[in-house]
Amino acid sequence: MGRRDGLAGFTTPLLQWLAGVNVHSPMPMKPLTAGRIGTSAFVDTLTSFRAAVPWIVARQQMLLLGSHDTARIKTALGGDPALLRVAFGLLLTYPGVPCIYYGDEVGLEAGDSLAARGTFPWDGGWDDDLLAFVRSLVSARRRLSALTRGGFQMLSVETDSMSYVRDSDAEVVIVVANRGPANRSAGRLDLAHAGIPNGLEMRHLVSGDRSVVTDSALPLPDMPPGIAIYTADRRTKR
Repeated sequence: MGRRDGLAGFTTPLLQWLAGVNVHSPMPMKPLTAGRIGTSAFVDTLTSFRAAVPWIVARQQMLLLGSHDTARIKTALGGDPALLRVAFGLLLTYPGVPCIYYGDEVGLEAGDSLAARGTFPWDGGWDDDLLAFVRSLVSARRRLSALTRGGFQMLSVETDSMSYVRDSDAEVVIVVANRGPANRSAGRLDLAHAGIPNGLEMRHLVSGDRSVVTDSALPLPDMPPGIAIYTADRRTKR
């Protein structure tokens, strides 16, 4: 499967879910007439493309948020910082090979492919918060075998949020994405079919907050729009 299939199996449905737009190379963005697609439709599209190829191929598919042939991801998402975090969080935790188009990590904006090919602003004007977040994701991607070689399983599909687990023999990574606009209510994330043992202590990648798997579920706090990534070493549990 080539780059076009990679776009159809990740980039296109992601942008339709987050912002209700199509980014057709090399044309500018076009809004969907029906608005954002539902979470079930988003997950079904990911699943159908992932299932169409052997797992080893799915793990090697190029994943993009944008390229020199599309609008910039920050522009596509209306500059919304929470949605940008969701986009980069999924890019760097979903099965495949993430590719970041230069400048997207510092929040460059452009509404079409021609403008998106400008030079990098070495003199500054960067979105430093976004850059710090992307750096933390890249570091986790390089460090955690669960993200580079681990398995994948959907955990929940809700109206405006979804979650999945990536796991290896050594590690567990749980990803919870909320597109908003409302908070995701606090509650238990069911792990009964995920093979995650009770007593495993999971740590939020950014805040460092900790939560312990209890009764085959992970207690989660009230969550604003954005993404939460929890990691754990299987070899350490209470």
